[in-house]
Amino acid sequence: MHELYIAQSILETAVTHCMENGCSRIESVTVQVGLAAGVMSEALAFAFDALKGGTIAETAELIIEKITPQCVCKNCLEIFEPAEVFLTSCPNCLSSDVNITKGFELQLLQLEAL
Repeated sequence: MHELYIAQSILETAVTHCMENGCSRIESVTVQVGLAAGVMSEALAFAFDALKGGTIAETAELIIEKITPQCVCKNCLEIFEPAEVFLTSCPNCLSSDVNITKGFELQLLQLEAL
């Protein structure tokens, strides 16, 4: 349910930034969400749509770019995309000593406004 607060923060940031720059309507908001970030994209989109009414983002589309996790094995330095983020082992040497290097992203990437 934290997606509601994330959507609220994204919306507030977008509205504030656009109003400060003289824009009167937001067309789209693009965010990056890593699949290891613990955010459900569908819930985030639903919350954004529920919150945007009555704001300059009322007709805005929320575009979510999903980032696939990536790991590096500390043992053999193999770089791989894990099938499961938190239960993973290296496909090359089977070591479970890995670093997740990508997939925790949660950031506002782009605003399109008029």
